[in-house]
Amino acid sequence: MNQIVKAQLLAFFVFGLYYLTRLFGVNYHPASVFDYFFWGILIKDSLFLTFSLIFVYILFNLLRRPKPTGPTIIPAPRLKTALYIVLVFWWLAIVLHILFDPLQLFFPLDQFALYKLANFLDETISHIFLYVPFVLISFIALFLEIERPFIKKLTKIDYLLVWPFSLIGGIMWGLNLTEGRLSQFTSFPVSILYLIVSLFIFKKFQLKYNIRPLSLTLFIFFFAGAITFSFWGLKFHGFPEFFNYLK
Repeated sequence: MNQIVKAQLLAFFVFGLYYLTRLFGVNYHPASVFDYFFWGILIKDSLFLTFSLIFVYILFNLLRRPKPTGPTIIPAPRLKTALYIVLVFWWLAIVLHILFDPLQLFFPLDQFALYKLANFLDETISHIFLYVPFVLISFIALFLEIERPFIKKLTKIDYLLVWPFSLIGGIMWGLNLTEGRLSQFTSFPVSILYLIVSLFIFKKFQLKYNIRPLSLTLFIFFFAGAITFSFWGLKFHGFPEFFNYLK
């Protein structure tokens, strides 16, 4: 089995656990503010983000191993610098969420302006800093894998694993986008841009997905996510949060 495929299966497993905790939280009522902060934020969000950063590190080490035999879109040193910058915003997203999500519980009604500010930083800014960098990291991975394709082609088993898990993961991504305000103006357009750029590059240079497993996964992932997010918006004539809708 391709190592990139193995890494993706691990990522899907953790993403699935994150989704299960969110589904569990739909009917979960914390007994105290500490309980809400500890289980809802430190455990669920922090551990998930920590895994994401470790996964990104492992993934990019795997992508850098093959020799550069494909076309160079952006030189690897610039991609590495861009990756570090994007990760800073990713960390900033979770810090904003950890700080301002529970802080909203402490503001009394006569400090409504402070509550609105905390809510804006938590529900809008932190989600933009989380979702958009994820797509930007996908761009960086795309350019790196285009330049450094794997020698061995994907096997039938690899394809059988990549397609369904990428499709399911993309659906979960599309539903998760409903949580962040302004996703239809930020994360969603960037996801569409990724699909357009990916198709354009692969067609222009006549590249093949069978030696670029991550590019294949990300294309299925964002395509499924874009369809899901669009369907959700058309069905409800807006974008109500998926997990709140289940309550």
